[in-house]
Amino acid sequence: METAKVVREGSSVYRPLLHTKLSKEDIKKAKVELNEHQGEHAKHLARVRELLAKEKDFFPKKDDEFLLRFLRARKFNDERAANLVKDHYRYKAKNPRLFRRPLDVEPMIKLNMFNYLAHRDAQGRAIFVMKIGLWCTETFSFKEFVGAGNVLSHWVLRNPVTQVNGFVGIWDFKDYSFQHFSNSCTPRLMWMLCSLMQDCFPGRFKVAYCINCPPLADVVWKLFKPLLREKYRKRVVVIGNDMAELHKYIHASVLPEEYGGELPPSDSKEALAKLLETDAEWDKESKYGFRVPKETRCEDGQDLVPVAQEESCAA
Repeated sequence: METAKVVREGSSVYRPLLHTKLSKEDIKKAKVELNEHQGEHAKHLARVRELLAKEKDFFPKKDDEFLLRFLRARKFNDERAANLVKDHYRYKAKNPRLFRRPLDVEPMIKLNMFNYLAHRDAQGRAIFVMKIGLWCTETFSFKEFVGAGNVLSHWVLRNPVTQVNGFVGIWDFKDYSFQHFSNSCTPRLMWMLCSLMQDCFPGRFKVAYCINCPPLADVVWKLFKPLLREKYRKRVVVIGNDMAELHKYIHASVLPEEYGGELPPSDSKEALAKLLETDAEWDKESKYGFRVPKETRCEDGQDLVPVAQEESCAA
């Protein structure tokens, strides 16, 4: 990941994931797609802070870098960005297992269930790999599984290039079993995941390529599809087992060999090492949110939770 170089294939350019400088193309895309104008950040940031300050007993993080990701996710609509900040913190308090510290999710990421490839796709989007068949349902709950991917994705979202261009996913269903299905496809858990993707994550989810799909994956899609808004339904592409189809979207030169690519097998060690570098920040981050009276705190003593927080103590 650290040693990744720019790859050029014809007219397409595949940049390293860790590059953080916005290109001329990124800046143009931000202007056209996100209504972002480089000289107007201060005005929008001030307005979002003003809106957040009106919320009672609410203490969000308010630095520029943090708030910019919400503005970009809501196309520099100040009111919508402020609402997303509030929804994010409400969701975080309601689902604390999805926002554990990096050290807590280390055992799961070590298993290579989640990874980010060393290169972005040709449109500058971070490439998220999920290998759901590696999830041991007897060891980790579905909330812990989703939480590991969420924590890793929030690390990648720090990069402004990711904020502007978004994410694509390679959702690998190899070895997906009935155990995986039965431990994840309940109405409550499915809604939890859909809410995170659509309403509470300040990033741009662009497309998911579903590969190595067994017949059971069709059942999963039929259950999830009604919970997704139309624009997200269109962003799920079922490829199956033919990696040549995947190569139409992501060139083989930046894919690992298990997907017919030219690089070594996908390995999460480097991404995990980068994530663990942020662990010391977790205690400070956990202090932000909605403050409620002591008598309504969760059993673990957490006092930054939303007013409507019946499920947060039992999550």
